[in-house]
Amino acid sequence: MMKQPLHRAYDALGRDSGFALGSVYSVQYVCDTYGRFSSLSALASLRETNTFTYAYLPNTDLISGMTASSGFLWTRAYESGPSLITSVENRFGETVISQWRLLKPVWDVWPRAGFQAGRVTFWRTWQA
Repeated sequence: MMKQPLHRAYDALGRDSGFALGSVYSVQYVCDTYGRFSSLSALASLRETNTFTYAYLPNTDLISGMTASSGFLWTRAYESGPSLITSVENRFGETVISQWRLLKPVWDVWPRAGFQAGRVTFWRTWQA
């Protein structure tokens, strides 16, 4: 097994901004102007760099989605007010891989969550 030196990187504010394991593997983190984690880039063995970019709901620290350079992405939706996640969708390009929605009909006091993978939907009901 070949030993590789570990090198750490820091941004102008002294925050950790990534690391490199010799020339074999490297990771870079980027924060937005509010100090929130906004992207991560990884390079393994001088091959293609994979970048993951995060989005936030306006004026919050709630993550609303992630997009990967490979084409994979996920999104989240929240209830207005509390930070309750009401839906999650996972896609590769335009193809939906899975999605989850919290359903709270007016006439139903029991919230239900539905998870859809392909054409199959699974439901779970619980007491509020």
